[in-house]
Order: sequence, then structure tokens, then C-alpha cells
Amino acid sequence: MTVIMITRSRRVGVVACTSKIDLLFVVDASGSIQFERMKSVREFLVSIVADLDVGPTSTRVGAVYFSNESHTAFTLDQYNSRQDVQEAIRYIPYLGGRTNIAAGLRIARTHLLQATETTLRSTFVTPIRITRTRVQAWAGDDKD
Repeated sequence: MTVIMITRSRRVGVVACTSKIDLLFVVDASGSIQFERMKSVREFLVSIVADLDVGPTSTRVGAVYFSNESHTAFTLDQYNSRQDVQEAIRYIPYLGGRTNIAAGLRIARTHLLQATETTLRSTFVTPIRITRTRVQAWAGDDKD
């Protein structure tokens, strides 16, 4: 299990151990992030991945991004190295537009989690939503 503690959008500590995890980023690329801050969002995610052992038999990372609509950036089994994941994160685009987190969570569930359901590392999945000021465990349906 990897524990990432975040306060005011800054990573303040990482405690890592050797568990295999599937980490899925749901990235807000809407107008609420603002174009000027999108690079900071990407670099923040890159810094989280920097502390992970990424590979097909260790931690797998996937990402989706959303504004009005949602899109898959990369799947859990698409990249097998930390460097490849970090590079893919840097190419997540800023879209502008409305903030439709429900669409982001929906595509994460239907296209990434269900597509790899038979190979998920755990049957217990807790999405973590990183906002501009806090981190929240998301427990509910996607009818926001």
C-alpha cells in the first residue's frame, strides 16, 4: 500500500511499501483548473509517480481526463515503466469548458476498471479525488 498525504495541493509525505496496486488518476482538465495551472497539475501527478515502482508485476497506473466530456489518457496496462507513465501524464491536454466529474468517473469505471476487472490487483477500489485544496475518498455513484 502507498499512502500519499496531501495538504493544499502539495504532497507532504509518501510512505511506501511493496504492495502491488492499480492507481487510476481522474484528472480535471476543465476551465475550473485554468490553462495556466494545468502544467502544475501534470507535474504534481508526475511527482506522485516518481515514488512508485511501476511495472506489469508491481504498480500499474492509468489516467482519464475530463471537462464537458471524458477521455482515456492511458490504460492500466499500457505503460510498463515509471518514465513512460510520467511522459504520458505530461501529454494530458487542457480542455477548458465545464467541469463534469461524473463523466470522468464514469469513463474510469466503464473503460478502465471494468475492462481490467479480471486482472485488478484488489477487489476493493477507493477512488481518491484530488482537488485544489483537499483530498477526498469518493464513495458514491457518479450522479453529480
